Amino acid sequence: MTGADSTHVTGEGRRKRVSGYDVNRANTPPTKRRNPSFRDDPMVTLEVGHEGAKFHTHKSLLCHVSPFFDAAFNGPFKESSGSMKINEDEADTFERFVQWIYRGEVDVTPLNDPLCFESRYTQLTALYVLADKYDIASLKNDVMRLLFATIQHPESKSRKPKHLFTVNIIYVYANTVRGSLLRKFMASYWAWHRSLAALEDESTWESLDSCSDFAFDMARALASRANGRPDPLLDDTNFLEPTGGSSRP
Repeated sequence: MTGADSTHVTGEGRRKRVSGYDVNRANTPPTKRRNPSFRDDPMVTLEVGHEGAKFHTHKSLLCHVSPFFDAAFNGPFKESSGSMKINEDEADTFERFVQWIYRGEVDVTPLNDPLCFESRYTQLTALYVLADKYDIASLKNDVMRLLFATIQHPESKSRKPKHLFTVNIIYVYANTVRGSLLRKFMASYWAWHRSLAALEDESTWESLDSCSDFAFDMARALASRANGRPDPLLDDTNFLEPTGGSSRP
């Protein structure tokens, strides 16, 4: 998605605005890193998903943004064939990752279509999980800023989409570990921005029955709120990863 109909956030270290919302309030200047060289740079092929969708990328660029792929293609047990199969990832999510590598933008369902909030949350959480898997802090931060832009949107505030608290939570807690900032974001949003009456919704808790870690995180977040601590969602820096330098070329 490009042009006026797309919603995106530019790569780490640039000024970012999404549908009128400033999603780069923190914008800590990254430490400069040596850019990858494309001179005589070979291409690698990534076959993604069970259907084997093929993505061809410059090896140095892919390895520059991701320590995982750097180890896979340059480490002692490197892929000598120049190709890799990744069955567990979704092709659509991986395509957003590749777009981010080359364009420095994350393209998801636009905010100007309130009926698509469900798909937007799904796209963003899936991309964050992928970035976490491949250890790409800059991409995780870009996605988190888009999540902030989403919850700041007036339509999101009025709808308080239940989807964020069921399907997405189940997916995130199944694919992240304790201490994940995405988990913290979800628990904080429930604790500070949902009516406590929502906790009495039996259908919600039935859906989240397998997420005991979410219940634990919720308890901690509600305790913080009860003790008068400020809403962590007032400052997006509470949810941004330290990059130790830009992962963008």
